[in-house]
Formats: sequence, structure tokens, C-alpha cells
Amino acid sequence: MRLTTRLATVAMAAAAVLTSALPAAAVEDPPPDPTIQSTGLYVAGGGYAFVEFTPEVKKALKDNKAKFRYIAPWTALPKDLSKPDGALRDPNDGFYMPVGAGLDGLDLKVFDMPTMASRLLQSATKIDYPGGFALEIDGGKKGIAANGAWLGLRPGTGGFYITPYVNGVKAKENTRFLTLEIIEAFFNGSLLPKKDAYGKWSWGPTALPVRLTAETAAAVKTAAGINVDPLIGKTAGHITVRWNEQKNFPERAAAGQ
Repeated sequence: MRLTTRLATVAMAAAAVLTSALPAAAVEDPPPDPTIQSTGLYVAGGGYAFVEFTPEVKKALKDNKAKFRYIAPWTALPKDLSKPDGALRDPNDGFYMPVGAGLDGLDLKVFDMPTMASRLLQSATKIDYPGGFALEIDGGKKGIAANGAWLGLRPGTGGFYITPYVNGVKAKENTRFLTLEIIEAFFNGSLLPKKDAYGKWSWGPTALPVRLTAETAAAVKTAAGINVDPLIGKTAGHITVRWNEQKNFPERAAAGQ
């Protein structure tokens, strides 16, 4: 009996030592970005947006054993866009997020502009979104994460911006991790009203290219030593937005607050 007790004690001690020696996962969900706030002003009552990654990005993720994980209300792409709470595709295919009232808002607070008129003009090109992602590398021991993003639409600086956590350490500055030029949507006619996955009339850009930035490539290199510089400036995916006046499901609105 004493021998059994001693063996059990030794086994528990050994397990504790081994567990403490294991490196903690660096890619945990960061706290929500406090600068991502809703002012009560929205582009539309509801809708959705999604980005589908290109085959080149999917290959780079696979080759480097990297995997995306999403922070609510963002999710992986639904297999059926009309059933966002149903089956989902591989997280490395891209991401989906509900948009509209209770989930995003025009930001009037961030810019320190000299007049209210100029502040309203500039804020109309910046839309805050709660939620985000974690890009896990090496089984989650390394990676990049963000909990909150904003979409800038000003020509020349358009794109998705985040405050990333690289291997658990918060960056000192915002990063534009994907570029987007809304002006391209005017030239390809993708802003014309179209029916969405629910059969409702909606508007927003369709399959608008988003491109990888040097800042993102640098963050990946810092996190895991992986060189994705050849993808800088190239199309990383395509974004489609469907704004409409049908408010989002209550549970999705609650998830974004």
C-alpha cells in the first residue's frame, strides 16, 4: 500500500514537472481592442461580409502548418451563406462576419480633427468591427492575433487595420494587414444593388481584391521566422460585402457587443 502511494506521488510529481516544462500557447484571444467602438451610426441595418483567400495564400498556410482561428462574431466561411450558423468551411479558406447595427459603426472619436465637418468627412471612411482572428503557427506556440479591426476606405490608405499581438506581445502601433481600394469597386460596377444570399436586395463591393502588406509579412517573420515577402502587394483574397436594411439576428448582434 505504501509502495503504491509512493509510486502515485512520484508519478504526479513527474507529470507536474513535465507540464510546467511545456511552452504555453502564445496565441490566445487578446482582450477586445478598446478603440473599436460603436457610435450608434451604421452603414446599414444589417448584412454580412466575407473574405475568401486565394489559392496562393491557402498554399502558404498549408506549407507552413499555419491555421486560422476566429474570434466572435467572426467565423470561418459558411458552406451556405444563407445559413451562417450552419456548417463551416476550412478556416484557412477565409473569414465571414455579420455587419450592420449592433456589430459595427462609423467611428467619430479616433480622429483629432480641427473641425466637426472635417471629422465627419474623415470618419465616414472608417468603420469599426468587433471580433477578429488568431493565426496559429507551430501548433499554436507562435502566431498573430487581433480582437477588433477597422476598415479604412480613404484612397491610398484603404484596408483592414488591427492592433496585433505577436506571440502574445501587443504591438505598439496599428497595422494595416490587408489593403483595399474601394475606388476599384466603382470601376468594376460591383457596387450596384444585388440580391444577397437571403434573396434580399443589398449593396456593397463584390469580390474586391485585398492585398497582403509588408507590415503583415514582417509580423509573420517576427512571429515564426517565415518569409512571405514574395506575397507582398499580391492579391491575398477577395472581399464581398452585402449591406441591407434587414437587422441581424439578435444573438449575432449580442455577440458583437
